[in-house]
Amino acid sequence: SMKEDASEHSMELIVPFLSFMFLSHYENNKDTAQPPQEDTDEEKSSGKHTCKKAWNASFKIVPIMVGHCKSSHHKLYGEMLSEYLNDDSTLFVISSDFAHWGHNYGYTPFDKHNYAKDHIHEYIKDLDFMGMQCIQRLDYPGFHKYLNETQNTICGQHPICVLLNAVNAYHGSSSSKNKHSEKAPPFQMRFVNYSQSNKVTNFNEYSVSYAAGILYQTQE
Repeated sequence: SMKEDASEHSMELIVPFLSFMFLSHYENNKDTAQPPQEDTDEEKSSGKHTCKKAWNASFKIVPIMVGHCKSSHHKLYGEMLSEYLNDDSTLFVISSDFAHWGHNYGYTPFDKHNYAKDHIHEYIKDLDFMGMQCIQRLDYPGFHKYLNETQNTICGQHPICVLLNAVNAYHGSSSSKNKHSEKAPPFQMRFVNYSQSNKVTNFNEYSVSYAAGILYQTQE
């Protein structure tokens, strides 16, 4: 609906990040970089987002909004996108928070037997890290099971699932098998940062978790 589209903010959060990253890259390499180019008539008429003129960095944004999906859709869309993982000119950026914990989010799980009552934030961190470990292993079945068991409020869980399936589809393709050995998979994932908006110590507080991860191609 229009109301839902108006309140959707995932793109608004990603665009400043991309602007900073590509502009920084351009500034560090502007002596050898190609000069910015105007959009072609075809690009202008297609309505595609372009940042070549604005940021002196030649890249375009292709927004893909992922709503609630079944497992079959995770696999289908992952297979459709997997071919672009082998394209050096394509970069996937997934927008997602991790745990939204608090009564205002309707999510307040806590293990009082293994955590001190004023260390709820530690429980939240461990909860998030369980999911992050599945993602880092590129383990879609494990991540899907984790979500079903914990009901963790990871808002971008569906695009994450699509990406995991894209990687699995790429690993399973005949071209990737010919290029890479089983002991050295073509893609690896690692998380580089984690934080919480608030260190929750009681049930009247709330927090949102944030994690930053990088999917990268290994050397042949």
